[in-house]
Amino acid sequence: MFGILYNLLISGSFCFFFIFTQYSSFEYPKKIKKIINLIASYSFTIYLLNYPVIWLYAPFKDTMNNLSLLIIVYIAVNFLSILIASFSEVQTFNISKFFLKKFNMEK
Repeated sequence: MFGILYNLLISGSFCFFFIFTQYSSFEYPKKIKKIINLIASYSFTIYLLNYPVIWLYAPFKDTMNNLSLLIIVYIAVNFLSILIASFSEVQTFNISKFFLKKFNMEK
């Protein structure tokens, strides 16, 4: 009974926090904005790589400690995502700008 109430309280707190931060005029420091932009720049790539990398590490789950395997998978997924996204996802603005110029569709 208390587990459900606790989970509802925590999820409600997160929802309130996200709603509050969207409508507040709080200015985030530039360093935090850079970190958020870095994480957001490869979020789709990390989404696509999570399952395949976890599937590749699945045979090692019986031979390794679960915590160390989690840390290794977390680092591997983030590293691979940043590496792949630096060539693809981060360059989408430059690619779209190139095609807009090429086909004379700029504003």
